[in-house]
Amino acid sequence: MPRPLFRPAPQHTIGLLFAAAVLAGVIAASLSGFVADKVPRTALAAVGAAVVAAGGLVLVAMSAALWMLGAGLVLVAIGSQLVLVPTIALISGIADEQSPPAYGAAYALYSIAYTTGLMIAPLLAAARSAVLPFAVCRARRRGPRRRAGRCHRPRRPPPTRSRRYRH
Repeated sequence: MPRPLFRPAPQHTIGLLFAAAVLAGVIAASLSGFVADKVPRTALAAVGAAVVAAGGLVLVAMSAALWMLGAGLVLVAIGSQLVLVPTIALISGIADEQSPPAYGAAYALYSIAYTTGLMIAPLLAAARSAVLPFAVCRARRRGPRRRAGRCHRPRRPPPTRSRRYRH
């Protein structure tokens, strides 16, 4: 039977990881609002997207220790605020250019797009996991050589027949 990849973390540790991410997001939101007035907003949003994609999500996916997972969550929170704050300011600018200003319609359209994405992404992930089972990758040691990254699917136990149906 294969060993589990990670030991389960205590509940308070998981709570502290998410609290650190929320605290970093609050600080990043304040700072990105200040920076969004000084630099082009599209550039700030692009930097935030790069921080989320290249830094945070990769670090979360490849984390081998709890501190790496925490650092990845903090990077995702910071990058998300670097994207969110300038995006809202850009929407405000677009709505202000309309005659008469259409703030309600602009923010409603943004909210619909944002929440639709939050709804569709988990559905697509669930559909993908139903079709393609999750492969467990782990390093195995065999003899003097070490095979890293060998992927295998967990074996299911063979079906058992009850005595009632035996002939």
